[in-house]
Amino acid sequence: MCRLGLYMDEWVRVFYAIVWADLSHKFIQFRFEGETYRILPLEIKNLYGFLETPVRLHSLCYGAADPPRCPHGGPQPPASYVVSIFCLPFDEGSRRRPRYMTHLAQVLETAMRKTLLPRVGFREALTHLQQWLLGALVSHTMFDVVDFLLCEIEDTVMDGCRARHQLPYAHYMSHMIERLIHHPQHVMTRDTHTRAFGTYRPVALGTYE
Repeated sequence: MCRLGLYMDEWVRVFYAIVWADLSHKFIQFRFEGETYRILPLEIKNLYGFLETPVRLHSLCYGAADPPRCPHGGPQPPASYVVSIFCLPFDEGSRRRPRYMTHLAQVLETAMRKTLLPRVGFREALTHLQQWLLGALVSHTMFDVVDFLLCEIEDTVMDGCRARHQLPYAHYMSHMIERLIHHPQHVMTRDTHTRAFGTYRPVALGTYE
């Protein structure tokens, strides 16, 4: 999803200016080219092949806190949940910094910053949400990816869209708008993608401590 030619700047900025997420995350709604559209989570899951699961990482991390949820807020996961992402020995009193992560966890953390958590720029330590997410990825724990994306979209909008780089999930938004709303003016072929879409860099990759 981060290849060149899959990001439409105008679509994404319009989406973030007017998107509204249902409180129970049963749908998201926005206006596009004068029309109102409602997209269901099931449609997004079917589009990307995400499986159904009751596990919601934002609920585990933040409980019922309203957006915007602080990236450093919520309880950190227990040591037993994240032990697989850190080098041993590791217990409740061990430091939870990127420098102590296993090589696999470092690779996943880099991928995470390019896909599921592009808004997080804090590299000196791991936020609690990052730990919940990395723990699920390393342990192969299924979680609701669409709910995760909707929560992050809510936080982005409620925080005033103050992303340091491009707006998060630009590729997903462009792809969803093209495939799910079926607007006649934006039925684009593969050839027109490369001319209409620009370059998207959600976060610049850095080095670990």
